[in-house]
Order: sequence, then structure tokens, then C-alpha cells
Amino acid sequence: MLQLIPGFGAIVGAAANYQFLDVLGETAVNGFRLRIFSNSINII
Repeated sequence: MLQLIPGFGAIVGAAANYQFLDVLGETAVNGFRLRIFSNSINII
């Protein structure tokens, strides 16, 4: 609801995007680790 106010909208939107990208980046790194880990198990 705070995004409807122009000044606060930019701040709230930026904070939400930052939080989303932080979680998304962590998920991507863990997915890459899982892929590498599963490939190393299949090779052995």
C-alpha cells in the first residue's frame, strides 16, 4: 500500500527488489552447488 505514495513507492519498491534479488541469488548459487555435487557423485 505504501507504493501508492510517490516518494515512498520508490523506496519500498527498491527494498522489495533488493530482498527478492538477494533470495534469488542465494537460490541460484545453491542450485549450482547441487548440480555440481550431483555430477560429482555420478562420476564416481
